[in-house]
Amino acid sequence: YAGEETEVTVPDGVKVIGEGAFQNNKSVTRVVLPEGIQEIRAYAFSGCTALEWVSMPEGLKEVGPYAFHECRELRNTL
Repeated sequence: YAGEETEVTVPDGVKVIGEGAFQNNKSVTRVVLPEGIQEIRAYAFSGCTALEWVSMPEGLKEVGPYAFHECRELRNTL
């Protein structure tokens, strides 16, 4: 994701957040993941320095290494 939106809602039907999908995005502060999400791959949100909040649905099975590396503002995951 290379957009400039501050809040991103990942569409229903997405099962995997790919490696580096949001990496180094400086705009996004909030990400809403769909209930069907199963995996967040390595470095998916790495370097998202403005990221404060991410929803973490119950069906999430795996979070890859360094998925949230350098997310210094991350305060809440639900």
